[in-house]
Amino acid sequence: MFDASREVMRANSPAQAEYDVLSAIIQQRFVDGETRLVVVDSDFGRLKLKLPKRVIEVAQEVFRKIEWSTVEDFRGKFPKTCPVEPLFNLTVPYHIFSREERETMFKFPHKDGWGEFQRTFNGSKGLIFCSRVGFSDDGTEALTVVSCQPRRHKASGDYYHLKNTRGEWTIRARAEAWVYP
Repeated sequence: MFDASREVMRANSPAQAEYDVLSAIIQQRFVDGETRLVVVDSDFGRLKLKLPKRVIEVAQEVFRKIEWSTVEDFRGKFPKTCPVEPLFNLTVPYHIFSREERETMFKFPHKDGWGEFQRTFNGSKGLIFCSRVGFSDDGTEALTVVSCQPRRHKASGDYYHLKNTRGEWTIRARAEAWVYP
């Protein structure tokens, strides 16, 4: 059963339950036999998508069985930014990519930022960005956006609807939020 109160879930910093959801997505979508490292951006909320209209459309079209309280909680948390903490539970090591690393590696006129990223974080699928996670009132459903940028001029992000069954989060549905060719 859900062990975090709604007050904790709505707080400025994410509760462990949000990291559990994001860990499930990262593990299921970005970790395979070749993955040696996961690299996650240091800030929740760096994703810039058009909300709330798009999330309502996605919820109605794709996530037909999603509880409205899940969408509302997500909409309330989405625009908020906060630091990512080392609370992921993954089967491979992970690195939280700091603002300082980002500014140094991708600072203009640095021409090979993504080449340097790939050399430094060899064995990763790219830089993963996460939004905050919205939960249903009973804590059994979750909605979030996770994106991955493997190299310059290539990135995509997806909405994820998850269900918690017997303490394990599984992806119930996924819908494209955006793609950068």
